Amino acid sequence: MLERFKEYIKEKNLVSPGKTVLLAVSGGADSVAMAELFHRAGINFHLAHCNFGLRGKESDRDEKFVRALAKKYKTEIHTRKFQTESYAKKNKLSIQEAARELRYDWFRELSLLHQYPSVATAHHLNDSIETFFINLLRGTGINGLSGINPDTDDGVIRPLLFASRKEIETFLSVSKLRYCEDSSNQEDHYLRNKIRHHLIPLFEKLNPSFEKTMAKNLQNIFFAEHVFNETIIETTMRLTHHVNGLPYFSRKELKQLDFPVEYLYEFLSPFHFNAAQVKEIWECKQSGKIFYTKNFRIVCDRDKIIFSILKKENEPEHFIAATMKSFNSTVFRLTIKTIPLEKEKKFSLPNDASISCLDMDMLRFPLELRKWKAGDFFYPLGMTHRKRLSDFMIDSKWSVPEKENVHVLVSGNDIVCILGHRIDDRYKVTGRTKKVFRIAYLSKLK
Repeated sequence: MLERFKEYIKEKNLVSPGKTVLLAVSGGADSVAMAELFHRAGINFHLAHCNFGLRGKESDRDEKFVRALAKKYKTEIHTRKFQTESYAKKNKLSIQEAARELRYDWFRELSLLHQYPSVATAHHLNDSIETFFINLLRGTGINGLSGINPDTDDGVIRPLLFASRKEIETFLSVSKLRYCEDSSNQEDHYLRNKIRHHLIPLFEKLNPSFEKTMAKNLQNIFFAEHVFNETIIETTMRLTHHVNGLPYFSRKELKQLDFPVEYLYEFLSPFHFNAAQVKEIWECKQSGKIFYTKNFRIVCDRDKIIFSILKKENEPEHFIAATMKSFNSTVFRLTIKTIPLEKEKKFSLPNDASISCLDMDMLRFPLELRKWKAGDFFYPLGMTHRKRLSDFMIDSKWSVPEKENVHVLVSGNDIVCILGHRIDDRYKVTGRTKKVFRIAYLSKLK
């Protein structure tokens, strides 16, 4: 068991030499076996234990057991007791979903605070097989059929996936290692337990080598998933366009694909848009309709399906001094230059909306830099009458997320420039201009 454990870690490149891994240990058979294998392999580790408070005295017993385990291995332990039921109710989640969110959020917090390169969970082969059937019964794409991956992008590793539940129990028995029994594992309240207690025993009767067969199936699907994801990444990059820094997909281009809705789902599912939402987005004929997940948003705008991140805080106001050479925000960068025309004989106005040239002598510094707001107006370049910014953007057919990213420069009470789009006609460069205030706008959202 130890040799297979070390070989699997090496094969999957799960642990960096000399680094300390955080082990998620519940006190159950699987996590106790994992801790022992890390100890015997000589890999540095600390323990993390979640007390979800769902099983009363049994939950507290498990915590006490894991604390004793940390003393046995002479290693650090992190514990936290969660108000799981109240969290689930508040966030409208099932108990299982709530426990998962709380657990992994805390692991990420510990990883950042203590610089753990990875967090190890004790998922094994049978967990992966059960996950295959859970996803199959609920409906899934190829990504849901490969079972549990040995590692994730956010640093979670599963170093026991090579072993079956029976092999782990045999290892514990031979090693005379104690562990805690979770009484809820014997119940049939959850789908996973129903599959474990009823469906899989039936398959094992039909095929005595069921576990080995499924291990091979999952490996084959994992390979197919890899090839599939490479195609999705390439197609996503090819079909992603940008307008004012915001990524979007064109319905016209998507319609040229053989499976447009399925592709759109693969593009959007990493941002937690579900299959029902994607179908609704695809069928949406109402321009300006918005679809949300917790942190992201889709706006349907004519031919465009526009993606954006939900902003949690209003961006503060800033000021631009006459002597500034540049300005950086989280979403854009300004490069600023003052050009004396008496010394610049070859100056010509750029034919580029991202570059604004203003008559510097007419400006009152510092200029205010802020987002546009209702009631703002200006005199668009080439026009002699004023226009509300809201009307200007409607006429320009800007989408909701495009409007939200509009920033303006204000001199006194006048808007002199919509950054990256249009200047005010009153502040344009003329034959009488002596100095040009040149501002180049570069979006960082592309």
